[in-house]
Amino acid sequence: MSGKKGIVLAALDAASLAIKFLEEQSIICINLEHVICPRLGSIDWTRSDEPEAFPGLDFTRKKSIGQRVLVNTSRKLDITRNQVSFGKLSVQIGKVSLFDENNADLAYIVVENGFAKVKENSPSDDYVSSLRSAEISAKNAKKGIWSERNFIRKHLETNPTQLIKQNSFEGFVESVINASQLIVCLYPSYESVKVQLAGIRTPMYKKMGSDTFGVEAKDFVETRLLQREVKIKLFLFQENNCYIGQIIHPRGDISVFLLEEGLAQISNQTMTYVNESSQYREAESKK
Repeated sequence: MSGKKGIVLAALDAASLAIKFLEEQSIICINLEHVICPRLGSIDWTRSDEPEAFPGLDFTRKKSIGQRVLVNTSRKLDITRNQVSFGKLSVQIGKVSLFDENNADLAYIVVENGFAKVKENSPSDDYVSSLRSAEISAKNAKKGIWSERNFIRKHLETNPTQLIKQNSFEGFVESVINASQLIVCLYPSYESVKVQLAGIRTPMYKKMGSDTFGVEAKDFVETRLLQREVKIKLFLFQENNCYIGQIIHPRGDISVFLLEEGLAQISNQTMTYVNESSQYREAESKK
């Protein structure tokens, strides 16, 4: 199958992805062609999720994140989509195939699992017919938007004292601000909190005028953690609404990897919270 080669960096909702195209090295939002999905609520919670919007995002995130894809675009829209890690992205409509899953069509998979439906004004061709068949199958099985669950995230007022007391969480990384500061979603409450990694400091990333290696350090973390499942430990809440904590990927502590690569330095100010301080210092000595 032909198409532009890319890597999925993030899911923006069940039917939209931030994809880095390998030849141009550009990041573009691709809306899956001929399908529509429930809208997520606003970051400030002034608008709530539509039913099943978050489970849909979760499904597409788990299915596609980090995957090699082939993309065939049909047109460009005169709008942008915002993703915290990447900023405003140009938007194109297209078909996305999962290269390592025998070029399986992502829109078909999302519709088949009930997290998107076929647009009413779609043409009557073989591809759209296959999508409609997948939609009928999802309806009959009462999956996703066709189920009676109608899941909507509830906005909870964050209780820092309770979160620090609980200390350990599972969740996923929503966005990477810079290499040592991330926003994570905590399970099972779906609270979003900002975490400053304990025991290290990294070069500052800014869209204009990053520190030396600031871009490289952010990219290092983004490639490994963005929208991945992680374990989170929270140690201290600061006045700037940021928690001092640790983020552990299934392959290990991201702070250790940053130190080993020379993309971070020890921060004695917050090292007191880290039980693995000797491991951190050993990692720094290897760079």
